[in-house]
Amino acid sequence: MTQKNYSRFADKWKHAAHPARPCKEELQVFEKFIKEHKKVLILGATPELRDLCHKYNLQVSLCDINPVMIKEMSKLIKHKGKERIYIGNWLKIPTDDTFDLILAEQSMNIVPIKDWDAFLKEVKRVLHSKGEFVSTISSLRDKKGHAKSLLEIAKEYNQYNRSVLYLHDRFIHTKHNYNKKTKVATIAKDVELCTKLYKQGLITKKEYALIQKKWGSIAKGNLVLYLLFQKELEKKLKKYFLINNSIVLPKAKDHTHKYKPFYVLKI
Repeated sequence: MTQKNYSRFADKWKHAAHPARPCKEELQVFEKFIKEHKKVLILGATPELRDLCHKYNLQVSLCDINPVMIKEMSKLIKHKGKERIYIGNWLKIPTDDTFDLILAEQSMNIVPIKDWDAFLKEVKRVLHSKGEFVSTISSLRDKKGHAKSLLEIAKEYNQYNRSVLYLHDRFIHTKHNYNKKTKVATIAKDVELCTKLYKQGLITKKEYALIQKKWGSIAKGNLVLYLLFQKELEKKLKKYFLINNSIVLPKAKDHTHKYKPFYVLKI
């Protein structure tokens, strides 16, 4: 994102909902790891993660390229505490320090895929030899579902109790949004596709209003997600780390967690 878009994204964050922001169940998983460590580096300025780290009095550092993002996100923190702030790119984190826990909430998905090797090398560099890198990372899972038509998706919508989260997740991971060449999907395109269904009478006015409430503000921030299919993603992770665990929330309340597991990575 550009400097202007980062600022806009930070401003819109407080109005956003899951899956743009981590949900209660995801925060419980992060909390489990936070309780076991003392020195943490957060990639980005996610207020929910910073809150949890301050709750357990960890030594908190965070790295983000944009000081405006940090300033705006800091306004949403409930548990205030000392933080060491690194203004810099995740491809070149400006410290030689190491951390026993590194946390990220889909951070890798906003890094262009051409830079994933550099990103993973840099995270490995600042991770303590006995530390853990815990991150949610979205990937594409269902190649057959990837090709489904809008009408097929609308029909499935009924099978998922007309969950607007299902529409969001399905669109992100289909040909209607995901560009195979650039490996990119956008929240803006997601909302645009929901608008099409609304105009065709396939979702109600109330459901469409909920979609706008949950993701409309983030869509205006021009958020781009870089995605690979799961096997390609894990092959990339294994070049630099041991995948100690992959956690998918059990019988998830929504469709999102199927595509956005937690990866627990070690050196």
